[in-house]
Amino acid sequence: MSTATRRIRSCGCTNDSWPPCEGAPVDLTRIKAILQAVGRVRVAVYGDFCLDAYWLLDPAGSEVSVETGIRAQAVGRHYYSPGGASNIVNNLAALKPAAIHAIGVVGDDVFGRELSRQLDRLGVNTDDVVVQEDSFQTYTFVKRYLGDVEQQRIDFGVRNARSARSEDHLLDAIRRALSTCDVVIFNQQVPGSCERPGFIERADALFEKFAERIVLLDSRHYGERFRHVWRKVNAVEAACLCGVPAEPGDTFPLEDLHTYGRRLFEQSGRPVFITRGDRGILTFDAAGVHEAPGIHLLPPLDPVGAGDTTLSALALSLAASCEPAEAARFANLAAAVTVQKLFQTGTASADEILALADRADYVYQPELAEDISRARYLPGTRIELCCPDAERPAGQIRHALFDHDGTISTLRQGWEQVMEPVMIRAILGGQHADAALREKVRRHVAEYIDRSTGEQTIVQMQALVEMVRRFGCV
Repeated sequence: MSTATRRIRSCGCTNDSWPPCEGAPVDLTRIKAILQAVGRVRVAVYGDFCLDAYWLLDPAGSEVSVETGIRAQAVGRHYYSPGGASNIVNNLAALKPAAIHAIGVVGDDVFGRELSRQLDRLGVNTDDVVVQEDSFQTYTFVKRYLGDVEQQRIDFGVRNARSARSEDHLLDAIRRALSTCDVVIFNQQVPGSCERPGFIERADALFEKFAERIVLLDSRHYGERFRHVWRKVNAVEAACLCGVPAEPGDTFPLEDLHTYGRRLFEQSGRPVFITRGDRGILTFDAAGVHEAPGIHLLPPLDPVGAGDTTLSALALSLAASCEPAEAARFANLAAAVTVQKLFQTGTASADEILALADRADYVYQPELAEDISRARYLPGTRIELCCPDAERPAGQIRHALFDHDGTISTLRQGWEQVMEPVMIRAILGGQHADAALREKVRRHVAEYIDRSTGEQTIVQMQALVEMVRRFGCV
């Protein structure tokens, strides 16, 4: 049986099923109430306000320089979108809170003016976006593309140094936001952006002073220096904060993540959210550990910006009086909307969240699904118990489902091995493909087959048509 088959059947909890699953989805009526409450939330965002620049190069190039004798590159098209804390603001704006207050620094340059224009267009209060004239360039990441291939990136602002005057302004703005806003997001993404001595300590002292206010921290490089915050971290960050050496891409057993999350919660006494990509979100608070299960989505997917969406949705739903576990389930839905938007740093609107919630398939107990050695059975049978530690009072099992064909039967066993070459031939056609392209197609097809097990054949064939179109070989 494939991993995907076990994944889909690993749990069937619903809101009224037994044994109860706290990770069951938020119903549509409740989501609508949350979204309505979000409309009354005032949120402030401190962070590294960045601009993502996309320069699409003309392959024909430009003229040969008279001075150097080298042919110049030509930009066929260029456009700019919010990045870093700017993208968090963009995600907040998509959910239409009452007010958004931006706190940060930009340079006195063309990129800073473009970024300010975009924030103004979103209706953001930029009174506390400081324009620093000296020793500061607007954080800008220029992504140059020649065809579909990204060239070497050009970064602006990597040697920035905020002035003492700028930081005093920022801290005063944070203090005022803690007094007037319902929630404050503290986001740090750019290396070195909080290097000036004393800034973090002064900010954390403010967070301690306004202990009743929700301050949601997402910091790539300085997380261990904050104490009085609610934390949003990924699995690698959680491990590192607990003194466990880890690198991007490392994976951890669920039991280890529980240990890290509990330890971080005990350190601050404030909720901790550990994001797990397609496996959802773990929440740790005074009530214990809560799991928002992942949502089953079919490729192609683009995870860029999903963390910003999660952070924004968490902040708004917490400020709208959601309990942490419910806020995580809401944010999980929002992120699932974003990852389905390709070639863009997407956002999730209220209508998009509602539409996904109405049809979402959840992935329960993926660790059990992936590792058959974890399986436990009803004594004397081959009936697998997905919740073996739960008691089962007689008469409280209300529904039973028997699936005699489809993905869990032996009748279709081996279909993956049949489907893979069929799909590869459809994508590549009769042309001879080099080894690199063929391997890229094979991996793409294999991933899709694994994730789409259990889907109707017509859905799989619609996806194949899109793959044929995307690769453009026929």
